[in-house]
Amino acid sequence: MSPTFTYRSARSGSLTFGVILVVAVETMVLHLWLAPRFPIATWVLTVATGLTLWWIVADYRAMGTGAIQLHDDAIELPIGKRFTAQIRRTDILSADLATWRDLVDLQRDAVNLTKPAEPNVLLHLRGPTAVRLFGGISKRVRSIGLHLDEPAEFVRALGQPRR
Repeated sequence: MSPTFTYRSARSGSLTFGVILVVAVETMVLHLWLAPRFPIATWVLTVATGLTLWWIVADYRAMGTGAIQLHDDAIELPIGKRFTAQIRRTDILSADLATWRDLVDLQRDAVNLTKPAEPNVLLHLRGPTAVRLFGGISKRVRSIGLHLDEPAEFVRALGQPRR
């Protein structure tokens, strides 16, 4: 069985609730304001906002149940509903516990997959690797930041020789 590493502590219930509250109130006000003049556009906006709120809740739940899987030859990085990446272990140059100095020095071609949480693990890659972002957009990165529940165990497991 492949070891798994969770990132439950990377999610923020208060931030998620705040975003949902602001978006819901704003949508209600816009709906009431636009409905008399543009009824079809109003309902399109309201339905789109409802789907957005559903996605935010689904992402929050997925962040609480998702886990990174460490296989013999690759790492699977399904981060909530936001990101997906599969990285070959041979493509990983190093995995380190992140310090404040590392976070300051993060390059332009890096991504923090567990935002808004600060990364506690940094994966440095041998070359640019594609990560699928929200909406199917792909970004090539050289470093990946992760906020894991057990960062030291992840770094230790990643450093163990493969079978």
